[in-house]
Amino acid sequence: MKRNDDESLKSITSISFRNLAHTLEVEGSNLYQDTDVFTDDDRSVFSKFGSKVKKWMESFEQRFRGHVNPMAFLYDFIFYLSLRLRVMTVLIAVFFEVLGAYFESVKNIFVKNLFWGRGSIFRFSIQFVAAVVTVIIVVSYPYRLNPITSNILSGSDAVVLAQQDLLTQGRSVATPIPEDRKSYDSTTYVVKTGDTLSRIAEINQIGVETIMWANDLTAASFIRPGDKLTIPPGDGVLVETKKGDTVEKLAKTYNSSPQLILEANIEQLLPPDYLIRAGSSLFIPDGRPPAPVRPTTPVYSGTIVTRPYTPIYSSPIVPGVGRFLNWPVSRGGQVSQCYSRWHNGIDIADRSYPNLVAAAPGRVTFAGCQSGSCPRLGSLIGGYGLAWTVIIDHGNGLSTVYGHMHSIYVRNGQYIGAGQALGQMGQTGTAYGVHVHFMVIRSNGGWSSLNPAPYFKTHLCGY
Repeated sequence: MKRNDDESLKSITSISFRNLAHTLEVEGSNLYQDTDVFTDDDRSVFSKFGSKVKKWMESFEQRFRGHVNPMAFLYDFIFYLSLRLRVMTVLIAVFFEVLGAYFESVKNIFVKNLFWGRGSIFRFSIQFVAAVVTVIIVVSYPYRLNPITSNILSGSDAVVLAQQDLLTQGRSVATPIPEDRKSYDSTTYVVKTGDTLSRIAEINQIGVETIMWANDLTAASFIRPGDKLTIPPGDGVLVETKKGDTVEKLAKTYNSSPQLILEANIEQLLPPDYLIRAGSSLFIPDGRPPAPVRPTTPVYSGTIVTRPYTPIYSSPIVPGVGRFLNWPVSRGGQVSQCYSRWHNGIDIADRSYPNLVAAAPGRVTFAGCQSGSCPRLGSLIGGYGLAWTVIIDHGNGLSTVYGHMHSIYVRNGQYIGAGQALGQMGQTGTAYGVHVHFMVIRSNGGWSSLNPAPYFKTHLCGY
C-alpha cells in the first residue's frame, strides 16, 4: 500500500497520532526492506557496525509501535511533526516564490516609468527624501542643545555632569546683568572762536593730553577756529596698528591692560585668538604713549599686565554694608584689572584654572550662560560677554557676579556658604587670559554695577 492511495491520509488533521501510526503499519514491519533506504546492495557495503545499528532501530520500533506507553506516543508525535514540517516547507517555498514574483513585477513597472518618464520619478524621490531629512533636522534641533554642567561640590576640583539642565542656551534669564557698555567710537569736534584745549577737554570729559595725543599736537601747537579735532571716547590713546602687533604687545607698549583693549575693540579683533588686522585703528583705554628713549627699560613679567592702580573713578558705596567679601579664588590669583570707567568689575587672573568660591554666603540667583552666546561648558574659549556666569544674592541689597567661568558646580536657587566652590575660573566669552570678572551689583533695583574693592575685607585697588 502507498501513502498516496490511503484515503485516511488526505486529511491529516482528522486523525490521531495512534491512527496515523496504525495506517502506516504496513511500512513499519519492513521499513528498511521495502523502501529504497536500505537495499541488498547497500547491505553489502555497510559495515558490521552499521548492521547492528539497523537491527537495534528495528527492534526499537517493534517494541514500541502498537503499545500504549509514553515512548510510543513520542515516536508517533515525532513522525506526525515530520509530516507537518514537509507541508510547511512547501507552503513557505510557495509564499516566497509568489513574493519574489510580486517584487519582480513592481521593479519592472518602476524601471519602465523611470525610463519613459525621463527621470521624473528619480527626481521626485530625491526631493522627497531631502524634504524629510530637513524636517527631521529642524524638529530635532531644540533637543540637541548642550545641557549645562552642574553639581553640588564643596571644595572639590572635580567637574561633574549635571543630571538635569539648568538653563538652555539662548533663553532669556530672570536676572539681568548690567553690561555698562561704553561707546568706544571717536567723534569729531570743530574748534570755535574762544576755544582752548582745556575747555574742549572739559566739555568732552577727557584729559588735555588725550586730545593732544589723538591729534599729534605738542605744547607749541596752536588751534584755530574751524580746525577739526578727533575726540577719543575717553582717556587713552588712538593707535594705528601695524603688522606684528598683538593685544599683549600693545598693552605693554601703552601701559594698559589686555582685557581693556579687548573689550574696547572687540569688533575689530579676530577670534578666537583675538588677532589684530594691520592698519586698524584701535583705542587703548587709559593708555599712554611710550616715553622717549630712557636710560633704563621697564621690565614686565608674565603675560598678564598688572600695573599700579590710582583710583581715578569711583562709584557710590552702599551705607551700612561694610567690608563683607572674602577672596573669591580658592588658591592664588592676582588682580589684573581694577574697577574703572571702562571696566565694571575687578579681574582676578590665574592660569591654573583654580576653583572660584563664594565671597560671602547667599543664594544662587543665576547659574548659566549670561550672554546667550556660550561655547560648550568646559571649553577653553569661545562665546561673547561674560559667557558662563554665577550670581549670588547676599541678602544685604548686593549681589556678586563671577564671569568667564570654565565650569559650573552649583544650580539656581541653591544656598551657598562662604568659601563654597562655585566652579572653575576660565576664559569663556570676551576674555583675554584665564581670569574671573568679579562684579558687585545692586540686587534690589537698578542693577547698576559698583566698585567691588571697598567691600573686600582685604585692601586692594587703592581701597
